[in-house]
Amino acid sequence: MKTLKNFLLNLTILKVLKSLVCILLSFYLTYYLKLHMMSSIWSCLFMAGYFIAVFTILLNVGRRFHKFVPKPETVLFSIAVAVLIMVGFGDFFSHSTQETFVTLVSETAGEICLCNVIVDGKEVRVADVEVVENSGWLYREKYDNFMIWPEEDGVENRLVIRFFAKEVYLGFPFTPYAGSVSITSSNGYGGTWNLRYPEEPKGGVEYVDFFINCRRFYSLLEIMLYSTCILLILGFLNLLVLNFVGLILQKNKAGVKFLLLLQEKQDLLKQNLNEITLLSIPSRII
Repeated sequence: MKTLKNFLLNLTILKVLKSLVCILLSFYLTYYLKLHMMSSIWSCLFMAGYFIAVFTILLNVGRRFHKFVPKPETVLFSIAVAVLIMVGFGDFFSHSTQETFVTLVSETAGEICLCNVIVDGKEVRVADVEVVENSGWLYREKYDNFMIWPEEDGVENRLVIRFFAKEVYLGFPFTPYAGSVSITSSNGYGGTWNLRYPEEPKGGVEYVDFFINCRRFYSLLEIMLYSTCILLILGFLNLLVLNFVGLILQKNKAGVKFLLLLQEKQDLLKQNLNEITLLSIPSRII
């Protein structure tokens, strides 16, 4: 009980802020890694604990070299700058890109050909897409496409592709011998489309691009939580930058004062030497 009382007495606002920044920064980085690399809850907990330990050590080491107690005006200025950064670079911090699985299934007899893939506005080779599962689809290197041609309806098949993107377009040709394809994504988008064209197009093969929205949408609670994390992190980093700039300015100011003092000493020394020289010269008797 006594130890807890002493801990609470020694607990200052700055210490609370530092601890909160460590926890929130660790949480945010763990969340970022989870979106792109990790899937296990245990790996997430391990990385969160690792980040907390590292940031705590860094803050304690930095405190040994320099103690920084910001003024209220500096804190408000840091928060204002953090808000401007969040507004200007909202897409960078919101991480609207997410992992999305797209499943293609040929539903009826006829050819289905995946011949074009556009990810976030950039066309990518079909060979470069990440195939998670393939049952019945053939990749043709010569044409760079995935093709399937069931001879009857209801043949079991599946092509599952994984994307890390905001939006994806999948291109298929319309042909007189095409069938129907169902496209479903892990975030709920999808449907079934008939790609059979009544007759051969006179102007050549026509294509259709199916749009899949892969953007991550946040709930109000998630938006408030992540915004608070980012605001505190950016505010704390701004305080560190301002502190660093202040130290440089203080050193420069001290250097200027030292040079002025040195110049003043030199002027005083020259004045004394001139006086000694004048006194040493015998005065002429007129």
